[in-house]
Amino acid sequence: MKKNMYWFMMVAAIVMSAMTFVSCEDPFEPELPEVIESEVLESGADETIEEAVVSDDSGVSGTELSYKSWIRVKGQTRADFDHEVSVTLNNTFIDPTPTIVVEDLNIGEYTTNISHRAKESRQEGFVTITDSVLVYTVQYEKVSFEYELEYEVAVYDDGFTRQVMPYHGIDKVTEKSYKTYLIESDDDGELAYARRKVEHSILVEVNGKSYEVKANVFLRKHIGYAKDPYVKWSELVDTKLDMFNGQVRSTVTVFQKWNRGAEETLDYTVFLSAGIDNVSYGDITAHGYNNDLKVVSTSLTNGENNFEPSNKTSFIVYENVRKVWNINYNYGSVSIELGYTDAWFDDGVTQCKFANYELTEITNLEPRIVPGDAGVDEVGNYQVYWVHQPVQAKFGGITAEGTVTFMLIAYE
Repeated sequence: MKKNMYWFMMVAAIVMSAMTFVSCEDPFEPELPEVIESEVLESGADETIEEAVVSDDSGVSGTELSYKSWIRVKGQTRADFDHEVSVTLNNTFIDPTPTIVVEDLNIGEYTTNISHRAKESRQEGFVTITDSVLVYTVQYEKVSFEYELEYEVAVYDDGFTRQVMPYHGIDKVTEKSYKTYLIESDDDGELAYARRKVEHSILVEVNGKSYEVKANVFLRKHIGYAKDPYVKWSELVDTKLDMFNGQVRSTVTVFQKWNRGAEETLDYTVFLSAGIDNVSYGDITAHGYNNDLKVVSTSLTNGENNFEPSNKTSFIVYENVRKVWNINYNYGSVSIELGYTDAWFDDGVTQCKFANYELTEITNLEPRIVPGDAGVDEVGNYQVYWVHQPVQAKFGGITAEGTVTFMLIAYE
């Protein structure tokens, strides 16, 4: 996995502007003195950071860092003062363990991105402490999960002097490890789910030291109901592709373990076909025609595919693949659709495509040109020809053939 590294410079002005301050008056708290003037003499944060493992009753765990941040202020209320204010700041990195319901367990590759947000604030005398969060997002095409990397920022504000106190933010985030794999299906008493586990970790650097944060993500895909039989685990054993009685035969052999204890190895077989449409295209007008109709180029483009389930098992879905064969003559263009059938196996755990042939050797055969009506119009003398253009293609051991018919209006 390619490493991605992110560097962050926490600029005090940006942090201050992003903060939300929460204040409330407590009648039991002593009233803060009115400061007439003040100035910061010095400030700092402990280089020694205490590290602890934190967890809650649900089993979620992570790492918490604690250290002292202090500021020495000289000023005047009704009397001169010179005092040091000290607060404890925490950085908390929780290991994410989300369970996410998805439509497809084939999640593909991921990208990452960074965002920031502020959470709650608390007041300690002249100091406001805000929980800031660096959000590290792991983003797949249709699903994502996040690391919420919390660090606290303190702002001293006595009404005359306002300053961000020193703090240890997040200096760098680095990708560490990643793997994903299918695990046995399970149910919640009502619904059954196929499952995939994602194990991902990052290194978070604070004050020159790196801390590993691990994500264990469970993806679940609905495959049925707990009261019904469902596949708990399966593996693809073998695939075969051959011709049988003039048809393409494709087989997948799958080992399946069911939730009620049965284990079996089964063959799932489909018969696949191919064909070329017979179509009427319209007309082409040729000026200066001299019995010289010819093909100058051809191209194959994608048509519109569609899916339909098997009527024998819910584990098989057919895909009707459509291709468009474009024939460019020296006087105009026509097209004809070619099609073949693909099939996909999916029992909730194992997903695979049945082996199949491709359409090959697509060929324009010699056209049959049949004279039609002749006449005169405002353009001049014309002769109508009906052109029957046969097209042939190979699909494994099958030869498919179809014809596109069009009217050629030929002017002298």
